[in-house]
Amino acid sequence: MLTPLNENTDAAFDTEASFDSYDAPSDAHEVDATEEGSVDDVIVSDGPTVKRKAQRAIRLTPAIARRVLAEHAAVQDMDAETRRVLAGALGTDDTVEAVTISRLTAGRAGLTPLAELASLAQMSSPFAAMVEAMSMDRDVARRARATLVALGALNGAPPSKPEAVAAELAEAALGLTGTQRDTLDRLAAQVA
Repeated sequence: MLTPLNENTDAAFDTEASFDSYDAPSDAHEVDATEEGSVDDVIVSDGPTVKRKAQRAIRLTPAIARRVLAEHAAVQDMDAETRRVLAGALGTDDTVEAVTISRLTAGRAGLTPLAELASLAQMSSPFAAMVEAMSMDRDVARRARATLVALGALNGAPPSKPEAVAAELAEAALGLTGTQRDTLDRLAAQVA
């Protein structure tokens, strides 16, 4: 049986991560990376419960700070529709902060739904597009659908069967209007 650790649970021992050997650049600033409360909950199976203290501090260099600020400015400069489509692809809210954080933490893999949809939209036949959509990872398909909803190409609840989701994705991607396609292609170009 899995037992979640909480403050009332006796801990058999504490574990601490040690990053003492890491030498940060001299111009780095220490940032407290812990959220409210310094103990992470750990799930332990059939054994003593473990309390783990968050000890790791993140080094914020000027280069990282510049990258964060540049990304925030780029997302803030996006029009609302583009930001909404990007948020759908990333699987996050369409606020400037949420999209910025997702862009910085997801990397190029987070934009996979854009590339997949651009590929589907260029297919020569609906059958080929459906076969391609069937090969998508479930999470990528979910975010691709959210992207199509943000573009206005789909609405309503997703179908329950994977085959129906694939058919819906293929049909919607092939039926994108010129404006929808331009928005998708512009965002998909960031992946390439």
